[in-house]
Amino acid sequence: MVFRRPIWLVAGAVGFVLLALGLVPVTTLLAPYSSRPIPTDCTSGSTQIVADRILHVPGIGAAWLVAADSDAEVVFGSGTAYLLKLPDRSVLWQQSFASGEISAALQSGTAYVFDDKIGYFLNTTTGDVQLHVVESDNYRGLFTSGSARRVQTDIVYSALGPGASLTLHHHLDFAVIFDGCVIA
Repeated sequence: MVFRRPIWLVAGAVGFVLLALGLVPVTTLLAPYSSRPIPTDCTSGSTQIVADRILHVPGIGAAWLVAADSDAEVVFGSGTAYLLKLPDRSVLWQQSFASGEISAALQSGTAYVFDDKIGYFLNTTTGDVQLHVVESDNYRGLFTSGSARRVQTDIVYSALGPGASLTLHHHLDFAVIFDGCVIA
């Protein structure tokens, strides 16, 4: 006796994975995005951060608050981005950022942190980088349009995995700091 049902299940699963592998990059690359111009007075070494966004974090020193929710904060100080666990502000993750631009958003237990075009998706409980089989985003970071320097202020991303999880066309608005200026 030949069992055909398991073959169809395997074929269906393979088909789903191949479809997802094709959809994940396409849905994000074609997505529209928002951006803002970088003011001409934002230059390396300038600081135009309002007082309520300047934190004094034990073990870090002065840092700029980029994004926060009730569980975590993303801060930037001395060229390094930090993910802090609240309420004690313990450091879960840190990474040196070379571009002078940091973009971040926090949502549903994930911190989305970008150094220009290099992105990190972090678990806000552990600080671990969230791994995906395939992931794609439309984040351009810093770019020039005409003669104006601009920075993207939102992101659309799609991801497959781990396990059987699939996220298509997830939109987030970013908080952005560039060369000591709050852009968004």
